[in-house]
Amino acid sequence: MTCPVCDLSIEEEAEFCPHCAWEFKYYLAVSSELEAAYKQRFTIAKQNWQALQRLKTQKQVTAPIEKQKTVATPPMPGSTWTEPMRRQPVYLLLDTSGSMSGEPIEAVRRGVKTLLAELRSDPCAIEAVYLSVITFDSTASQVAPLRDLMNFIEPTISAFDATSASDATSLGAALSLLMNCVENEVIKSSPTQKGDFKPIVFLLTDGQPTDQWENAADQVKQKKISNIIAFAAGLGADSSSLKRITDFVIDLNKLPPDSLKPLLCTMFYKA
Repeated sequence: MTCPVCDLSIEEEAEFCPHCAWEFKYYLAVSSELEAAYKQRFTIAKQNWQALQRLKTQKQVTAPIEKQKTVATPPMPGSTWTEPMRRQPVYLLLDTSGSMSGEPIEAVRRGVKTLLAELRSDPCAIEAVYLSVITFDSTASQVAPLRDLMNFIEPTISAFDATSASDATSLGAALSLLMNCVENEVIKSSPTQKGDFKPIVFLLTDGQPTDQWENAADQVKQKKISNIIAFAAGLGADSSSLKRITDFVIDLNKLPPDSLKPLLCTMFYKA
């Protein structure tokens, strides 16, 4: 079938569009208020997608941000913007180990969809945010390299086979990989130009690492290479290990609706 927002083909039984993140909801009966709210949400999503495509077309005929000699900060509302923006790197560290099977991995999927929806509804984020995904189970892998929000494609998120003898939660390996990615991918400031904003890391896990993670966690916190928000996923999540990595630990199951955007505003675009 075709997504009504982006007009691209998707699977017949898809719950959301992998291209624009539009979520499909079906109701047996709706009130006039709910119908009006749904139409308003659809209109906004359609407009945002069209704006995103226009920006994408513009970028195809200009030099990539990485090669620009001048960079600047995001514009204030109502201002005229003529210079390229500084990038805001965002890394998603997703626990896909066997212990995440069931509700925890579903909470992670919902969390990622919510984050993408919030970012894609913000014109400034559409221009500045670059996303990357690192998953970890028995090993850690960068399954999606750092890429601008317009061209970012959400990878398939599934939990490792919990019955496998090799099942593990390599949080330490994921944090070490994160440090390497930040070192190699984030543009640093120089005497002639400002580099990227400080990376933001969203760590989604049940907080049950099985490798030697403590040293990597201490390095990440001491070096302050990024602003990290840890989300404890699943009803049995253990947040004690997460507090060793960051002071920002949130229970994903208790996250109130519409509370993510104010949190993003406090974390984004920091030097």
